[in-house]
Amino acid sequence: MPEDLELIKLRAVQLLQQLTPESLHAAKEKLQQVIKLEPTSVDAHLGLIGIAMKQDDYAGARDYAIRACGSNPDNPALLAARGRAELALENVEMAVQLARLGLARDPNSAEAGDLLVEAALKGNDRRLLDEAGTLAETWVRRDPADVDILIARARVLTSLGTPQKAIPELEAYCRTNQGSASVPACVMLADLYRLSGDVDKAGQKIDQAESREPNNQRVIHARFLWLLAQKRFTDLQGISSAYISAEEQDPMMVLMAGSTLAASSSMTLKKEGLLLLEHAVTLSPTSAKARLSLAFALYQAGEVERAEQMYRQLLSQHPANIQALNDLAWILQAHDRDYAAALELVNTGLRLARDEPHLLDTRGTILANMQDRLAEARNDFQRLTALSPSGSREKARAFLKLGRICVKLNDLTAAKRHLDEALKIDKETNVFTPAERSEISNILLGRDPMAVL
Repeated sequence: MPEDLELIKLRAVQLLQQLTPESLHAAKEKLQQVIKLEPTSVDAHLGLIGIAMKQDDYAGARDYAIRACGSNPDNPALLAARGRAELALENVEMAVQLARLGLARDPNSAEAGDLLVEAALKGNDRRLLDEAGTLAETWVRRDPADVDILIARARVLTSLGTPQKAIPELEAYCRTNQGSASVPACVMLADLYRLSGDVDKAGQKIDQAESREPNNQRVIHARFLWLLAQKRFTDLQGISSAYISAEEQDPMMVLMAGSTLAASSSMTLKKEGLLLLEHAVTLSPTSAKARLSLAFALYQAGEVERAEQMYRQLLSQHPANIQALNDLAWILQAHDRDYAAALELVNTGLRLARDEPHLLDTRGTILANMQDRLAEARNDFQRLTALSPSGSREKARAFLKLGRICVKLNDLTAAKRHLDEALKIDKETNVFTPAERSEISNILLGRDPMAVL
């Protein structure tokens, strides 16, 4: 007897809630079974797309969405789902087109409107931000009591550099019976006041939100950002436990806070960051982004063996992951001096993305340590200088590395030319350390350049 369709759907939902790699795989099989029996099942298609997105398989999510739209061509939710996958793949213009198509199908589609806002924020394009802002303004006039619309508008105005413009409407909403109990609105106001430079008012809003929902992770994150803005680093000690014990968990919020703390110069805060990143991996065990962030933080904290192990595990599951290939290659050359293995990894990455700047930098660094391959290192750093944005810190560092290689090749004329370009950028960006400036000065003045390398 064939299995009941509704029972298959119910089982898929139950499996999705478990969030383990095994349960997600089983849920995927159930959802595919549903789609085979009912090709127009929007919920099943959205579930498959959601699984792929959770696993950072954005290309797979896009493929699922394209097939879903084939059987449901006018569904704004599926168009928006494809748009989110395109956005994750950095295809901002395609995401915008899909958002516009969804809004054409249904001008009131919240999914399509949210996608347009997210695309505008990610693209950081004034034209797109203005378009998203106009849409949000229209929706606010139609329904000034919709907190999600008010928050979307506030985010757009913040990206346009005018967070203070969003404050009056949100304050008015918070004075209503409905809005007075809204923690998301209160937290958004706290962010707006913080970004507008009024830290006292921001603190008051956070206090209000905490009095209502002290274990809400949004509130905890708002407090984190508020303390960070004031450089009150000692008050951040122990904040990882607040995130971890929060009632509802947002993996991306945990990841953002963990990455910020892990980058701190304070070892105490680094440890707080590592705890949060480990928690993010627990929340999203299939997320490559979470595991990459943890592996990078482990390396920065000196836990090289654990970092290397994590990168190897990642590559066993995602052999084409550019960041994992690059970061593991860097560890092998910097820590193990295993240049052959490092080159194999970085060359694999460059076959996938020939002009990826991090990979070029890593390969150039590896080749710079191999006396018989210095000319190849020079080629990589020359390519890197050409690819780096004009006047950028990245371009200055590429010129410095190119200059060093030219010194090793005894081409001092070229070395001085490249280092002079590096110093020009440094005057505007203050990118180099005193030791690096001294090194450059010695070379430009003709003082024993090899002694400073």
